[in-house]
Amino acid sequence: ADGSIPVGVRGSVRSERCAATVAVRTITRVVAPEALASTAASIARDAPFAALRTLRVLAPQLDALGWAWGPTGGAGFALASGLPVLHVDSDLDLLVRMPQPPSTAQRDQLVHVLSVAECRVDLQVDTGHGGFALREWLASPRQTMLKTDHGPRLVADPWSEHA
Repeated sequence: ADGSIPVGVRGSVRSERCAATVAVRTITRVVAPEALASTAASIARDAPFAALRTLRVLAPQLDALGWAWGPTGGAGFALASGLPVLHVDSDLDLLVRMPQPPSTAQRDQLVHVLSVAECRVDLQVDTGHGGFALREWLASPRQTMLKTDHGPRLVADPWSEHA
């Protein structure tokens, strides 16, 4: 409403993070996670960090599921900025845009894809009106924490517009 958006400013380590806002008019470049997904094939097979190797391996499998997706977190930041923020223990954060609930087959395939990953994968699902952690939804599908523009809410169906 005031012409600014929330951003996370980070340093080279996790403890160097700060929440801030930025005036929309000052933004010079936006890189969506989906744009970063398209770079996964160019990641070297012997990339120095498991998060990058995992992204490279998972990309074709995630593409095959048919949803828009991409890396966020440290891997997304590193790919977008070129800055060396990853380390040996970095996990892989992913965003999947899933406007409708997955079929049982899609859900099972997604769970399988993530279960064979080299490193921990944290996947956020964006329903179009909120987002949630896949792991939390799988563990408690009848009560999911949906993060919305109006704050977090516990919901029975994260895809319901009235959740």
